[in-house]
Amino acid sequence: MIIEVCAESYEYAIKAEKAGADRIELCKDLQLDGLTPNYETAKRTIDSLNIPVFILIRPREGDFIYSDEEFELMKRDIVKFKEMGCKGIVSGVLND
Repeated sequence: MIIEVCAESYEYAIKAEKAGADRIELCKDLQLDGLTPNYETAKRTIDSLNIPVFILIRPREGDFIYSDEEFELMKRDIVKFKEMGCKGIVSGVLND
């Protein structure tokens, strides 16, 4: 069984790895059900952990129906996080 921990900070991701997590889903603002983390936090986390880091791609709170502009931002974020070395992304998109 793979244990994935949703972490909203670098510090929590480090603690999760030390506690035995197999993978991290990195986000921010869990009180909003999770949003895309900033680049600095993502880079630091990816570079420091020895387990895979997946990044939540969710530019705002609310529903999962995104404007064209939001979708373009999401695609740019995916490319940037891939360049940083993340092992995957987590996202959800609806068309209405």
